[in-house]
Amino acid sequence: MPGVDSGLEEQWLMEDISAQLSSVHSTLNNVACQLRDTEYKLVVSSSKSEALKGVVSRKGGQMEPDLTVRLNGQKVHIALEQDQEPVALHQAVDCINFIMVAQRTSGDIRVRVGSMLSLVRNARQALKQPNSTNIFPLRPQANEFNLPRNVVVDFYVKDSALVTEVRWLEYEDHSLSSIFSKRRDSIQYGGTRAIVHDHIRVESQDPNLISAITKLSALENQLEAMRRKLDII
Repeated sequence: MPGVDSGLEEQWLMEDISAQLSSVHSTLNNVACQLRDTEYKLVVSSSKSEALKGVVSRKGGQMEPDLTVRLNGQKVHIALEQDQEPVALHQAVDCINFIMVAQRTSGDIRVRVGSMLSLVRNARQALKQPNSTNIFPLRPQANEFNLPRNVVVDFYVKDSALVTEVRWLEYEDHSLSSIFSKRRDSIQYGGTRAIVHDHIRVESQDPNLISAITKLSALENQLEAMRRKLDII
């Protein structure tokens, strides 16, 4: 009987998706624990120069750098003070938060699959590209490392790699402001105009983040397939 067969097929499909959701929850928990609890020391080293050398220790959404920068003929140490709290790596924090919310989804199975798909996608995207408001020149001036005013450092995640960027700035001289404003390479930063005189960017591969983004991509594909199956019921 077609009606009975259709009903049994739908029941089987719902049971299969329910079992898959349980597996998704387990994997999400694994990724969250992996991101939150595993500590890595990442080497930061500019190729063919001594411009940027050192390590960054990262655990979850917190990190502690110990770096030496040589730019514009000067040497600067980038590190936390002895009793200072680690600084936040916002993208890792966002990724973990998206995963935690995804684990708490409830309600109709269609709603749960759709919500989890959106949240897993957001978690993966958090490790792909930084929010422009959290990096130079839009990030508000913050001197977590007691650096000279003309040294700006950014840490962010790009395609699951930890990126360290250091810029050496020259700020506007008000006696020469008209000349400064006409320069095409001058930018607005911290309420005044500045020119980037020197710049170094280093990517450090983070096995923990690479593993997380691989698992999140697989979960996204799995949830997408589940949603397509639900759409035909």
